[in-house]
Order: sequence, then C-alpha cells, then structure tokens
Amino acid sequence: MKVDFSAIRSSEIIPCSDRVGFRDPAAIFHNGSVYCFYSHVEKGGDGWTYFRLGLSISEDLIHWRGPYLLTEADRRVNYSSPGCIIRQGDEFVMCIQTYPTFDNAPGKVCGNQLSRIYLIRSRDLLHWSEPELMRVHGDEVSEADMGRMIDPYLTEDMRQPGRYLVFYKQPPKNAPARRTESGYPVEYMSYSSTVDLKHYRYEGYVECGENVCVLPTEEGYRIYNSPENGVGCLKTKDFITFQREAPLTLGQAGWPWAAARLTAGFVLDGRSEPGVGKYLMFFNGDTPDAFPFCASLGLAWSDDLISWQYR
Repeated sequence: MKVDFSAIRSSEIIPCSDRVGFRDPAAIFHNGSVYCFYSHVEKGGDGWTYFRLGLSISEDLIHWRGPYLLTEADRRVNYSSPGCIIRQGDEFVMCIQTYPTFDNAPGKVCGNQLSRIYLIRSRDLLHWSEPELMRVHGDEVSEADMGRMIDPYLTEDMRQPGRYLVFYKQPPKNAPARRTESGYPVEYMSYSSTVDLKHYRYEGYVECGENVCVLPTEEGYRIYNSPENGVGCLKTKDFITFQREAPLTLGQAGWPWAAARLTAGFVLDGRSEPGVGKYLMFFNGDTPDAFPFCASLGLAWSDDLISWQYR
C-alpha cells in the first residue's frame, strides 16, 4: 500500500445511499491492499430489509473497489457483522453472525432469537466456505439452547499462544436488567475459549457495548465497543479488572453523515504495514434518516491509540 494521509479529503470513505447502508466494518491487510468487510444492508424491491456480507478493497484508503457481495439475499439467515479476520495456517478465518428476519413484521429489522455466530474460511478473501456454527457454550449444548448471540470477535490469547478467545453479544444467565443514567440498557459481551476453533468452553462475560474489537497491545488488551454513542474502550490485562475510557466521537460534531450515532469501531494495527505505519480505525456513522440504511463507513488514524486524526 501507499497511503498519503494528507490526501484524504473526507473520513466518510464508503457513503450510504437511500437504499443501501454499510455497517459493522472489519478489515485486514493482504497483498498491498486493505480488505474491508461489512454488513451490506439493502432495502429490497419487495420492501423487506436484507443483510449481506460485503467487501470493498483499497490500495490507498481513498479509492475503493466494490461492494462485492459475498452472501445471498436471504432473510432466513442474513449473514452479516464480520467481527475480524485471522490467519490459521494457509487459510483466512472470519467470524460472522446470522440475523434472521424472516418472521418479522414489516418495518422491523432486528434479527430474531435464532441469531447465531459462525466461522467461514477462505484462501483468497474472496471465496468463502460454508458457515460453521460456533458452539461457544460447549458441544453438549444444543443449537436451540444456545440463545440469541450476535457480533462475534475472535483473537488469539497473548498469554497462551494457540488459544483463542471469542467474544459475542449475549448477556449471562440471570443478568440484571439495568440501565445507564440516560436510560440506555446495560449491555454484556460473553466470551469463550478454544484451541482448535471447533470445540469451545464458556469463560465469562464483560459489561460493555456491542461490536467489540479486541486489540492486543504492549500493555495488555484494548476492548473497543459500542456504547450509546461513540467508540468506547476498556483496557485490561487479565479480563478480570478493567479500566474504562471515555468514548471517542472523533469529528462527529461536524459530520452530518454521522450526526445520529457514531459506532462499531474496528482498530487495525498498520504500524508494520509498508506504506501505512499507523493504526486505522474503521467505524460506521448514522444519519437520523431511515435505520439501518442510513449508515456510511468512516476512517480515522493514529500513531499511539490516544490521539486520532480524521477529516
């Protein structure tokens, strides 16, 4: 890649239209390009909402090829919300969700209680395998008993190489139904562990917003997440004690395309990527118009995860 950050004229890198929105970004560097996956949300000609897994590709963070649609328009599954892409041997592995809306009333767009999380595999980031259900509560728990879960994220455990942690939005059993001071429901991310990406063990939960991105750093982990607005962050070394930072809202005050909400931050470490040399944050910004089509993808960048730049 060859990125001239001074040439970026707008942080709105992939704008929505009146029928298509872009949400939940996840990105990876490959062969001198950045591949940005996302939820491609489209209002169909039949009036229903369709979620699909989409992809755009860039060599300079300014010009983007795509969208390439990687899954079918099917409200029985609505594959979407890519959490992250990791390497395992000669394959790429991506975690995604289903977001079924086949039994929704007209106008209702949230995934039903059959929403689950899956892995898909690829050798080229363009062609993907059939989804594999992530049985994150253990093999002995049936799919029907797993409960609704969305927004997966997979990361290797720095403390134990070869062991992976998978995070997903699902409250623990008997979690208290609490609300924040502004009345927003308190949210939880559960997490499980695996050593083979096939068999899982439930580990616990974290009180934080949805769409997590778990970034290993020299000091531990930074868990980026989506509070009521902005990109929140929890810092931890052990997933037991957490330090909460104030949410980042970047340039939202001057961005009409993100006026309603800025959310779903994904941080990609590009410090060692030739031609980049910085952390990149992808996110989506919503206007107050028709949810969920009103979402565009945005970009910010940083040298230190503290000060962020944007246009």
